Amino acid sequence: MLGELDVILAELRNSKRNKYKVDQRLKYVLGDWIILLCLLASRPTHVKELIQQKKASYEGWVDASYWGVGGVWFPAEEELEPFVWFVQWPDEIQQRLISDDNPNGSISISDLELAGILLEFLVLKDALPIGLLKHKSINI
Repeated sequence: MLGELDVILAELRNSKRNKYKVDQRLKYVLGDWIILLCLLASRPTHVKELIQQKKASYEGWVDASYWGVGGVWFPAEEELEPFVWFVQWPDEIQQRLISDDNPNGSISISDLELAGILLEFLVLKDALPIGLLKHKSINI
């Protein structure tokens, strides 16, 4: 979420202007922040969400590339049958990836790696019974 905001601020800094016209892109970025802030304000934060657990309940590994993203989950302190997952990126994502052949792309490998981390979490969340991840620590 900070990435796009950082790009907007860099553009403003590079333009040597001190004002930015609010456009649709900025509205989308700020809209995401508003959703997050509303979610945070909707309930108290449990102390277990603030402190790092001594040991993780589950441990996962993930990697992203031009072709797709995949990972594996292992048990740590909690029982879990190890499993592997993989998702191929849609053609549109592959075509927008910045590379030597496509230097003007709009998606970096770092973007894909970050998306992979999010997908890694969602895959585990989907693999476990509802509520089982509450107050659990995971390593990705």
